[in-house]
Amino acid sequence: MPVDNQPSCRLQVNEENQEIVCSIEGLSIGDEIPLTFAGQVPAAGISTLSGTGAVISQCRDSDAGNNGGALELKVTSGTGMKLGKTRVLERLLVIDDTATFTLSPTYSGSDPEKK
Repeated sequence: MPVDNQPSCRLQVNEENQEIVCSIEGLSIGDEIPLTFAGQVPAAGISTLSGTGAVISQCRDSDAGNNGGALELKVTSGTGMKLGKTRVLERLLVIDDTATFTLSPTYSGSDPEKK
């Protein structure tokens, strides 16, 4: 059953990795709190990202074997796209003025024209 309280999360960084640590109060047996984490990782070629998760409680747990998990994600090379916009003749505009913009696409990663 989902719970209403929100976790308090923080990013911990050390020399080897980065960890997101969340504290959740008042979680009972059978309760669940979905957590979503998003990020971007630059990768060249094929890479593997590994992640682990663990639950630590101050209460005794009769089934400590289900308190952790791990996953691996295969990352293939891709393209990160960015579109910049600048106004031509940067001057004060008033209502009904015409503005001209220059759009500048850039990318990182694989060349999008070679796909």
